[in-house]
Amino acid sequence: MRAALLALAGAGCLQPAGYFDALRDAHADPDGDGWTAAQGDCAPHDPARAPRLPERCDGEDNDCDGQVDEDPVDAEAWFDGDRDGYGDPAAAVVGCAPPEGFVAAGAPDCDDDAALTHPDADERCDGADNDCDGLVDEDPAVDAPTWTLDVDGDGYGNNADAVTSCAPPSEEWALQGDDCAPEDPEIYPGASEVCNGEDDDCDGLADNPPVSDDTLWYPDADRDGFGDAGADGLCAPEPGWVSNNLDCADLDAAVKPGAVEVCNDGVDNDCSGAAEGCGWPAEVALDDARLLSPGVPDGFGFGSGLEVADVTGDGHAELLVGEYQGRHPSGGPVGAVHVYALPLAPDGVRTPTSSWRAARASLELFGSDLSAADFDGDGFQDLAISSMAAASGARGDGAVFVGYGPLPTGTAIEDSFDAQVFHSGAWTDLFGRDVWSGDVLGDGLPAVVIGASADGGGSASGSIFVWAPRAARVVDAEADARAILRGDSGSELGWCVTGIDLNGDGVLDLVGGAPGHGGAGAALIFWGPVAGVAAAGDADAVVVGRRGGAQLGKGCAALGDSNGDGTEDLGLGAPGDQYGWAGVFAEGLPAGEVAASSATAQVLGTRSGAAGGFGTSVHAAGDLNQDGALDLIVGEVQEDPLAARAWFGPLAGTHDDADADLTLWVPDAGATGYLRQLRGGADLTGDTVPDLLIADEIRDEGRVWLVPGVGF
Repeated sequence: MRAALLALAGAGCLQPAGYFDALRDAHADPDGDGWTAAQGDCAPHDPARAPRLPERCDGEDNDCDGQVDEDPVDAEAWFDGDRDGYGDPAAAVVGCAPPEGFVAAGAPDCDDDAALTHPDADERCDGADNDCDGLVDEDPAVDAPTWTLDVDGDGYGNNADAVTSCAPPSEEWALQGDDCAPEDPEIYPGASEVCNGEDDDCDGLADNPPVSDDTLWYPDADRDGFGDAGADGLCAPEPGWVSNNLDCADLDAAVKPGAVEVCNDGVDNDCSGAAEGCGWPAEVALDDARLLSPGVPDGFGFGSGLEVADVTGDGHAELLVGEYQGRHPSGGPVGAVHVYALPLAPDGVRTPTSSWRAARASLELFGSDLSAADFDGDGFQDLAISSMAAASGARGDGAVFVGYGPLPTGTAIEDSFDAQVFHSGAWTDLFGRDVWSGDVLGDGLPAVVIGASADGGGSASGSIFVWAPRAARVVDAEADARAILRGDSGSELGWCVTGIDLNGDGVLDLVGGAPGHGGAGAALIFWGPVAGVAAAGDADAVVVGRRGGAQLGKGCAALGDSNGDGTEDLGLGAPGDQYGWAGVFAEGLPAGEVAASSATAQVLGTRSGAAGGFGTSVHAAGDLNQDGALDLIVGEVQEDPLAARAWFGPLAGTHDDADADLTLWVPDAGATGYLRQLRGGADLTGDTVPDLLIADEIRDEGRVWLVPGVGF
């Protein structure tokens, strides 16, 4: 009976499988957060989740209340205005999804407008609290300099006493160290070394050059008693040394102070730095001893064109002289260009080494003018030769021929030249009267600028043609010119042509002389690059003559930068302005009308009995007196005596032809002659001194004088 009762009782107390395990787990705290599942821990294995824990923005029910991210304690965000990762607590929002530009609250940014200022920034020596610790420029600052103690006050401190901080500890500390004698104010880095047995400049050596003292000793290699001007002096002499450094060439005993200056030998013989006794005289007579010979006599127009360039490609420049209506060796007039190998002898007979001659009688004015440039961009100088009368029929009257360098020497006819441009007008149009080359098209290569001062079907309006010879072909000027500039009736535009950047934009502008324009003459300036067809009224600037009949524009030239202001200067001539006029515009030109009287420098003709030819040509003379400034030379026509006059630059103010620094006159010309072609700046005789060329193309057969320069 007892067994039955026990069995019955046991059957009444039976529990489901796992009952006691679940009961144990409910009362267990496996994550150690002090809460059991029975007490409401919704994540018994996650200590970050339990009843009464703060809610956070993590997508979890941190406080086990059945809600997620409600009332979070980490939801405050601060605006980060400077985007440095630290915000301003004064601009706070609350929410698990803060707006753009906000960051979680944390260490506050003390300057939310400065990205380099925040709690994690490096402190710098800039007068600001960069790391937001309430201190300014405190140590350690990343850019703090090192100060050294300077007890002797010489500006250099002792490296053994150094501190690194934004500010020096006191006024006795210096930024510069390396003082090898911290207590001697006369010894410091950079001090002058003197002969005292001390290392005055702290370079580790005593009495080493450069050194100063009342007496120093210099090497005298040529034993002429004068020491080397380029050597450092020493405190103690060595054998053969002297106590002066006045010798400018210590390997040449003939060159020393007191020696006689030898002109034009390229040497400062007396070491004075100047060519005493070698200056230009006030006057130079252009006598027969200075003449070049055309080689074949009895021609006409010798000197019509002058150019100095290496057109043969041998690495040495040649002198090229045009002679329209020259004489062919077999007889008959024919144009020619004569080639003279350089250097020329300063005196004696100087004849051409070769000549290019025209083959047809219709080209008797072949050689009217010359201009050299690298037209095709191959690195060799090319040559443009004009012929004011060229041929009849389809080829018109007037032409310019271009030969691409290197050109062969010897006798070459014009048809062997690579490119030709013809003008289909009358020979009286004077196509090719003046020729110049330069990049007025703005394409990086020089173009040929051709003046035709009588073009216009008898109206003498004149034209300027801009031709780009880029290939071997024959073209017509009217159809193939890249630009054509037309003058007004009677203006004779194209009497002279040149190019110069007058408006300062880095592009060459085109200048055309128009001596009949408006009655007083003018220089018409077209801002570069030029293109198409333009009339005189389209000119961007116009320099007008001072009075009626002045003929301004018969002379025009780019003179180089004579006053050193970085702007190239323009020279203009007006031979009809009373007794003649020349002017220099050295400061560019504004747009619009410009009075000739506003020139930086003016030179007036003064000879009332003269024919009024002063200013018929204006050219750059180079630096004749070798003072570093470019000079001006002015030619004339039919004056008595005939002369070219030069003024040493820089030139400013008003002058007259009587105060020229140099007058080159023709003893036997009388009132006959035309000094149109003048060239300076090139050394033609091989002595390093720039020489002058003066040409009179109408007297006798034409004459060209070589005037050797004067100087070292």
